[in-house]
Amino acid sequence: MITTFILFNFAVILSEATTVQYNWTIHYAKYNPDGVYHVVIAIDDGDGIFNFPGPTIRACKNNIIQVMVHNNLPNESTSIH
Repeated sequence: MITTFILFNFAVILSEATTVQYNWTIHYAKYNPDGVYHVVIAIDDGDGIFNFPGPTIRACKNNIIQVMVHNNLPNESTSIH
């Protein structure tokens, strides 16, 4: 009986989960975070505007988050943390 209840609750939680997807493209961009323009690594989250610092991830409890990162930096690898 307890095992059935636990499995049922787990199935209900999974059925309520929504997948939140993000597609980000990483580029070099000129930006003035301190009033002087610098070349920075910025993220375009699909709206054509470079975000620095990166965009906010918005999700609710039990959501599954998928982030597809396209690295357009010419000679550098990258990580998101």
